[in-house]
Amino acid sequence: MNKLYLLVGMAALLLVGCSDNGSDADRQFYDRTQSVSVSGVLERGFFLKPDSTVIQIGERTPPDYWIESWSDFVLVDSADGSFTVTSAGFLGSYAELYSPQPTSFYDERDSQMVYLPELLAAIDLSDSGKANVNYLTSMIAQGVWSKMESGMSYKDAWSKSAKALLKCLHMPEDLTDFTHYSLYGKTEGDAMLAAVSILVEKSGMFGGYSNSFDKDELCNSEVFEGLANMTVGYVYNGTLDSLRREIESRFPKGKVANYEKYLSIFFADLEGYDRCTPEIQGKLIGHQDYYYEWIVCKDSVWQKAEYSDFDTTKIFNSSVEYGTLVDPRDGRVYKTVDMGTYTLMAENLRYADSASTENLKGQTWCYDNKESNCESFGRLYSWTAAMDIPKMYLDSSYSEDSLHRGICPEGWHVATDKELSTVDYRGSALSAFMTEADNKSGFSVVPGGMACALYEYGEGGAEVYTGEIEFRGLGEYTYVWTSDIPYMAGSAGAWYYAYSTDDSRSQAHQQYDNRHYGFYVRCAQDPEE
Repeated sequence: MNKLYLLVGMAALLLVGCSDNGSDADRQFYDRTQSVSVSGVLERGFFLKPDSTVIQIGERTPPDYWIESWSDFVLVDSADGSFTVTSAGFLGSYAELYSPQPTSFYDERDSQMVYLPELLAAIDLSDSGKANVNYLTSMIAQGVWSKMESGMSYKDAWSKSAKALLKCLHMPEDLTDFTHYSLYGKTEGDAMLAAVSILVEKSGMFGGYSNSFDKDELCNSEVFEGLANMTVGYVYNGTLDSLRREIESRFPKGKVANYEKYLSIFFADLEGYDRCTPEIQGKLIGHQDYYYEWIVCKDSVWQKAEYSDFDTTKIFNSSVEYGTLVDPRDGRVYKTVDMGTYTLMAENLRYADSASTENLKGQTWCYDNKESNCESFGRLYSWTAAMDIPKMYLDSSYSEDSLHRGICPEGWHVATDKELSTVDYRGSALSAFMTEADNKSGFSVVPGGMACALYEYGEGGAEVYTGEIEFRGLGEYTYVWTSDIPYMAGSAGAWYYAYSTDDSRSQAHQQYDNRHYGFYVRCAQDPEE
């Protein structure tokens, strides 16, 4: 139990059991006949669900607003958190709903011990007989009583405390009706409560702020910085969708309100971006740290950008005269670009007929196994699939002197290192995420990521390919195979492309990589004989 609340509880017991005989407070306590009843929902967020918990009500009396008496504890419905608590002997209008810290429990879903916070709410009994208890009500309760003790009305004390908390959390300051918000409601206040509850739970901050709230402490604390970093991670790592699936699968009470909107507000303010509103719908922002990510304002939420969020008309440079290649095997049409000495495809190959081309079987993929990504970025091939040779050569030597057609259509071959090195890469190598002016050559690289082969340690500590792959780098970088025969078995030449605002960092360069990896293919036209 929080030390502050422990002191409050001990003081309450002393007031009830040790008052001087004959005092006004003592007489009022024993003369009370008014019965009060409050109903509501107690919600500890989406992830912390004890088997059972209890709640009680205590009267707060002026002028110091200490607790004069407590009701008995009543059990909270473990299914939906609903409760009704009743107590006789209340004369005043102000009371506190209090749910102590339940016994910790082992959460099998996360394989860890969970320690639940206390929750409380400062309520005005004359307002209504309904009040919900949640993280928001808990974080301002002590502040409300403290302000009332200094002479402020309940209404003003609540408003000032609630607005200070919302300002600190970068939430709209008009959503102050905390005792009427629910995690599974449909209002803006419900969505805001859901967002704050996610921040509280995922960061573990409830341990320090469940019973008292000090704006300066919270806004300047390391815990608050943790909230910021966590929210940034949700947006840039593209995990908002998986977070919602997790929430709604654990507690399927219907669709939860749009809490992503309020996580996005918190995120935007912390990063110094505009809040995502209908006026800037579709706006793209690039963020560079140790990696490069793009985010887009969509449906009131800043979220990780997908290929479809970009203006695809800028992938190709309108000032470049493109040629056309029709692949007779499947009828697909590709743009080509003349580099002076060589003609190259200006798009990644998408050919996938493993029935006609046996060497493709099990050696070609769409990113994330989504066909739409093959349409957007092209198809990923292992090196042997790109070269159209048996997969036995993934780990053994292979030699050939002539240009290698590989998986390309007749009259074309897998581009060589020399051919790819003729491309002018000044400006961004990733044209889709910039303006067409940065794609001076018209080669039009798009950041399609890669398929990474996964390894494990075998006997003697040697790494052994597991036969599995993992998709990485979408929206950040990409690779294109070359047909140059590598200098050692198991590796193959490729070009790496990544966006960087730092001119000292390579945006495009040749390197050697594992043949099991899945990279893209650009075909070059065979020279005239």
